Amino acid sequence: MDNSIRHKYKVILLLLAIFVSPVFSVSPVAANSSLPFKPGERLMFRARWLLFDAGIVSASVSDTVPCDGSTCVRLALHVWTTNAIAHIFRMDDIFESFWDTGSRLPKALIVRVRETHTVRDKDVEFYHSIGSATVVTNGGKPEKFALNPLAQDFFGASFFVRMLKLEPKETVLVPVFEDNKNYDAEMRVIKRERVAVMGGEVDAIMVEGKLKFEGAFQRSGSLYVWLTDDEFHVPVKMRKSFLFGTVTLDLAEASGVDLQIIREAKKQ
Repeated sequence: MDNSIRHKYKVILLLLAIFVSPVFSVSPVAANSSLPFKPGERLMFRARWLLFDAGIVSASVSDTVPCDGSTCVRLALHVWTTNAIAHIFRMDDIFESFWDTGSRLPKALIVRVRETHTVRDKDVEFYHSIGSATVVTNGGKPEKFALNPLAQDFFGASFFVRMLKLEPKETVLVPVFEDNKNYDAEMRVIKRERVAVMGGEVDAIMVEGKLKFEGAFQRSGSLYVWLTDDEFHVPVKMRKSFLFGTVTLDLAEASGVDLQIIREAKKQ
């Protein structure tokens, strides 16, 4: 498969998480003391590309586990292609982030990639106290890499931003550790608006993320995301355009969250 086509479906994999990388103009510890999510939360998105149902993205807060004298919440992401797209490019990828609820920083990231042309396992341990990350790929020898202060893994970052107050016209730079490197992402809060969700509408905040990752992300411009305009900041919609079309993720199912969906009254 052509690399540009493969990158298109890689974007489906990462859309859910990259846009909500944390705003580190605010200390993680200084963010909201209460978490806007809890074990039992599950969000399921349907991905569309042009006229095709492209895949499913499932993000969940599974449970809490002890980690190094603290408590971590286990965050799970499962992404797979569906229908005709699955015949072109098979994807069945699983990610787990163990995220410290005290420091608001990752402790570990587990990656299990199962795709048409790629099978890859990666395990990352984060040591923020000494500024390093240890990465084991496909069961090989551990490798150490420099870790920027307060850097998040790409998926755990999506939950940190939900703790922050988001106001239009704010712009921030974000550190993220991905692909064994430290990157910066830029997030700009655009506006408040009402968007269609699950047969109704919700009041939302529109956010633009400019990504500076390698590969498809380096070339593909901005990503637009809509979060509920409340204390929970639940992601409900994502959209990213390319030369070969637009990929859209819409929230299709939700449990363990308080969505304030506005529904039109039925006519008598």
